Amino acid sequence: MQGNNRPGARELAAAYDQGAVRLAEIKDHTIIDQLRQMSAEVPATSDVDILVLALALAQNAILLTDDNAVRRLALAHSVPVIGSIGILIRARLDGIIPTLKPFLDQLVKSGFYLDPQGQVYREALRRVGEN
Repeated sequence: MQGNNRPGARELAAAYDQGAVRLAEIKDHTIIDQLRQMSAEVPATSDVDILVLALALAQNAILLTDDNAVRRLALAHSVPVIGSIGILIRARLDGIIPTLKPFLDQLVKSGFYLDPQGQVYREALRRVGEN
């Protein structure tokens, strides 16, 4: 698995080398064709988005994405979706992280589109009892 200079590429390559991550193949390419046809209604989806969604469909997996266009297409196909904030909420509820707010603030600080005064931010804190 070759990495590049993108954030997390080195960590992903290391996880692959350690066997924690594996490459998966889509065996039924009709899924890809169907998704491409449907994605015409959601023009912001790329070929990579289509492939990732097809794999999630084929493997009955939860799709991790923060992209609204991909999220809409996934939900239209009954593929469960979770985003970065959802992962952080689960980590907080499972006791993996002690508090959620510092992580949300770090996302904001790093340029993640999240309004600290907005509903998503406030709802995340409410769900973990930090409101």
